Amino acid sequence: MQAAVIKQNGGAEVLELVQDFPLPARKPGQVLVKLHSSSVNPVDTYMRSGSYVKLDGAPCVLGGDLAGVVVEADEGSRFKQGDHVAALTPGFYPKDNLTGGTYAQYAIAEESHLALLPAAVPLDTAGGLPLVGLTAWQSLMDAKPKEGQRCLVFAASGGVGHVAVQLAKSLGLVTVGVAGPKNTSWVKEQLGADEVVDYTTADVADVYGAPDKHFDIIIDCLDNTPERLVKVMALLKPTGHYSYILNRDTDFAQLQQWQDAHKEGKGPSVSVTSVTPNGEQLQHLFGLWEAGKLKLEVAKVFPLAEVADAHRQVETWHTRGKVVLAIPQDTTPISSSVMQAAIINKTGGPDVLQLVHDFQKPSRGPGQVLVQLHSSSVNPVDTAARAGHIPDVPLPCVIGGDLAGVVVEADEGSRFKQGDHVAALTPGYWPKAGQPQGTYAQYVAVEESHLALLPAAIPLDTAGGLPLVGLTAWQSLMDAKPKEGQRCLVFAASGGVGHVAVQLAKSLGLVTVGVAGPKNTAWVKQQLGADEVVDYTAGDFAAEYSAPDKQFDVVVDSLGNKPERMAMMSSLLKPSGHYSHIMNAGSDNAALQQMQAAHKDGKGPGASLTLVKPNGKQLETLFELWEAGTLKLEVHKVFPLDQVADAHRQVETGHTRGKVVLAIPQ
Repeated sequence: MQAAVIKQNGGAEVLELVQDFPLPARKPGQVLVKLHSSSVNPVDTYMRSGSYVKLDGAPCVLGGDLAGVVVEADEGSRFKQGDHVAALTPGFYPKDNLTGGTYAQYAIAEESHLALLPAAVPLDTAGGLPLVGLTAWQSLMDAKPKEGQRCLVFAASGGVGHVAVQLAKSLGLVTVGVAGPKNTSWVKEQLGADEVVDYTTADVADVYGAPDKHFDIIIDCLDNTPERLVKVMALLKPTGHYSYILNRDTDFAQLQQWQDAHKEGKGPSVSVTSVTPNGEQLQHLFGLWEAGKLKLEVAKVFPLAEVADAHRQVETWHTRGKVVLAIPQDTTPISSSVMQAAIINKTGGPDVLQLVHDFQKPSRGPGQVLVQLHSSSVNPVDTAARAGHIPDVPLPCVIGGDLAGVVVEADEGSRFKQGDHVAALTPGYWPKAGQPQGTYAQYVAVEESHLALLPAAIPLDTAGGLPLVGLTAWQSLMDAKPKEGQRCLVFAASGGVGHVAVQLAKSLGLVTVGVAGPKNTAWVKQQLGADEVVDYTAGDFAAEYSAPDKQFDVVVDSLGNKPERMAMMSSLLKPSGHYSHIMNAGSDNAALQQMQAAHKDGKGPGASLTLVKPNGKQLETLFELWEAGTLKLEVHKVFPLDQVADAHRQVETGHTRGKVVLAIPQ
């Protein structure tokens, strides 16, 4: 397997990627995991540099964090092949077994160290949480916290610190963070700290020196020199607790003095947190992630081949959140000729969707790429195909057009190679006889021209939600030939296409107005960046925006276009404007053609019908915007493939914010 190893202590340059490291052997009570992500923690850099372990020339794989997929477990284990899991392994502190780390494609984990991942937690970043999450949790639990107590967290924007702030808040603690000037507002606004101190402009000891401001709990991972420890301990109530997190500069003698004093009734209690792997606790943390009470800040994702640069980033000591490692996938073609797929044998309600385990795996033709999927998504067009609203759907049929996954096989000389992370919209979104099957499956053959290479920071677990809605929004805007400063109106602005269209319109410099329901108006404005948002339930907004000074240059619409609604569109558009109608089940082509004919006669705005086309180059542009932070995909919920019927039911409610994503079993 591929693994990043060190054979001697030293700088980051001693890290070496090898292609033929032995696959670890599983023992009873252990689970073999195929990794998708790991992360770099400060302890890894200490191990590499020789601060903790001196190497004797034997290759060592560092790292303790992992998220991945179960390959093999004991018979009767609660973990089964294909489960998504995460763990902290003892590899973060290699002792007797120097080959057990997680900078590798496969790793062994004790069953008791593993947590099952909720479907909504992405494998591509989940590997960043275990060590920092467990460290923060255990340091808080050592203090026996009670709701309403006051908690101080040093290094509040770092790996452990930013998790500790959120966990303290989830426990009902009044939480104060200490951070640098670039992070103070982020710690308060994004992590929820009640107060934040900028350590470059204020001394915490001065700000919180008064007895009524003292703390019940202090979480600290900085140095504990005698002079600093005296100042920090003075901030605690006599009944308080100091949780010190073990690091390279720990002065155990100083901590022992304070522990001895506490035993004699002369000061706060003191504990030293040296994190312990614990699957049950980790399961709790991922439950908080799923519930939206804990989020992992990812500073950057580095491919495993760039692990040395990842170490250098951590050693700047100014990283917000975590540095994650993307582990390359072992894509050796599986000998089996069958795969799992969700199929329909007849059209009808969601119950006609059926998961099968023996569907024929696709064969790749010239100019095509075989992809092993990690995610797909459900779009309204999929529900239309399933329900029989699209004519001549070939049965049995695998529907779906969106995919994100890993290249298994491509032509010699192709720009795509085995192991590449890719995404695409395939023609499977509009099923016809004679074309490749859809993407509700483990493998799909894709035309090279439809594929986009994914930047390392884009998670495979959710990237499959973007292609159709992203390309639809982009192509509908491009049909209007937009110019910076023009006014754009987006209907259904909180939906799949709409929420992407709002962000793309803003990226193009358009003054953007969104139309949404009352539950989503604030979100469309604050999170997507719309200049104005109209609540369509609050009355007739057409009169206000029909005034000449408020009319639009561009209207993007994915709703019905009956004649009476088309008249409203004409009133909302400038004479030189453009109406981009997105093809849907309520489209009235005759009404649209009337508008187009009138425009040709010089009697009104232009109009176009967007029926999205797969386009790899355009899709790469969209993922670059995602990587740059200009575009974000809102994921309403992730459903496992075996719950695809429920995913369809969710989309058919007509009230989904963003996208419904399908997690494809590995």
